[in-house]
Amino acid sequence: MENYEQIATIMKALADPKRLKMLTYFLQLTLFVHVKCWSILTLLNRHYQHHMKLLEKAGIVKVTKKSQWHHYALQEDFC
Repeated sequence: MENYEQIATIMKALADPKRLKMLTYFLQLTLFVHVKCWSILTLLNRHYQHHMKLLEKAGIVKVTKKSQWHHYALQEDFC
């Protein structure tokens, strides 16, 4: 049986048009660096980070930090 709270978290993360737009970029690229993504989506940095944290919490993306950069990629089991 599925975890209903986890499913609800994923559905909430996907319910925002900006996050869906981010995911379309993720599907086209294998790895995102946050500054590049931020300039593409023209979101304020704090809003962008908020959306990315929600996608990470939902288990849709994974984040690795290298120096001052955050690298985002889709979770393999999500694809």
